Amino acid sequence: MERIDLPYNDHGESMTVLEPDHVLAGRALHDRKAFAELYHRYLTPIYGYCYRRLVSRKAAEDATSLVFTKALEGLPNLQSQNVRAWLFAIAHNVVVDGYRNNRGVSDVQLLDTVE
Repeated sequence: MERIDLPYNDHGESMTVLEPDHVLAGRALHDRKAFAELYHRYLTPIYGYCYRRLVSRKAAEDATSLVFTKALEGLPNLQSQNVRAWLFAIAHNVVVDGYRNNRGVSDVQLLDTVE
């Protein structure tokens, strides 16, 4: 994880603070390691969100991959400092698109079986 090392706390112990998401997002425009840090921070929560809604491991893995692909593509246009909310908004849209796509396929399959 990308960390900012501070010298010492009041007890003489070395302190480490995680770099804020919005700072990482700004650096991620030019630094792949910064985007990798965001990916590692949010991989599990985004996957969990997708899995709870899609109820399929494969669909959740595909959706999670798509979320981070869209995030990387959309990074230059990120205006919010709340990177977590932005990523979950992308995840929501990906899941909704997945529902729409699956519904469309099911409807076509159903029509083929009726005819």
